Amino acid sequence: MKLNVSTLEFSDLWKKSIINVWKLVELLRFQFIYYKVITGKGIEFDRLREYTEEDDAKFIDWNSYARSGKPHVKIFKEERMLDIVYIVDLSTTMTLGTTEIVKNEYASILATTLALVSHTLGDRVCMIGFSDEIKVFIDPSTTIDTVLQIAKVLTDKNIYGGNKRWGVITPAVLETFGPDSFIFILSDFIGPKQELYDFVMKASNKFEGVAGIMIRDPLDSYIPEGIGKIYIQDPSSGEIALVDADKIRKEFNENAKKEEQEINNKFISSGALFTKVYTTEKDIVKVILNLFGERIWK
Repeated sequence: MKLNVSTLEFSDLWKKSIINVWKLVELLRFQFIYYKVITGKGIEFDRLREYTEEDDAKFIDWNSYARSGKPHVKIFKEERMLDIVYIVDLSTTMTLGTTEIVKNEYASILATTLALVSHTLGDRVCMIGFSDEIKVFIDPSTTIDTVLQIAKVLTDKNIYGGNKRWGVITPAVLETFGPDSFIFILSDFIGPKQELYDFVMKASNKFEGVAGIMIRDPLDSYIPEGIGKIYIQDPSSGEIALVDADKIRKEFNENAKKEEQEINNKFISSGALFTKVYTTEKDIVKVILNLFGERIWK
């Protein structure tokens, strides 16, 4: 089976992301989702207090006045601007695949689309790219230049490689960002995971929200019958080997299913959002809506 590698150029990424952004921004329901699930910002009712002469009469709550005989005004929470942090896996496992778009390319399109949406709707955007070390840290900003920088970094083929070490991002994220932050994690989540689970739990306890997006090639999850020899990578050593798929098929499929369910459960039990997407899924909008799921209506 042919093994594809990353070929996405900056111009292609930017074009795909622009198309996706305007699909999202033009959907009123997505704007509602963004404000409700991610930022919590906008005019949000907080409490009632007694009316004073300095208050604007339009904020009087007439239902309360009818009940108590005294005018009260509605007090609203102020708008908040959040840091929207995109943590992108740049390790070797993200650069391999069997589909037209491989995992790191898919993550690039998704991260740039979401960053453009965050920028368009007024939040600060930043990105951390890592593998066995932090390879790029783009500071929070509301400028379009930051989004362009994210797109350019993610199409730089030289930035990818190395094994995943989730421990390297824990201090960088927890010590840098305040509670008014929303964290997106884009990865195939292949490799050791205990440090990932620790990070997700700590981040979920500190920040406004955490969302994990598992990006997988179909063969990461399931090996069909009769495909011959395939390349697989040892998640610990990073070594790539050519093996007979039929000999490992049953055990591999069982382990992959168990692993994916475990990751999903760890995110959800931590209070984070989670979704899995294959690189064959072309509808980015659908992926994002699936991520937010039931939280939209809570």
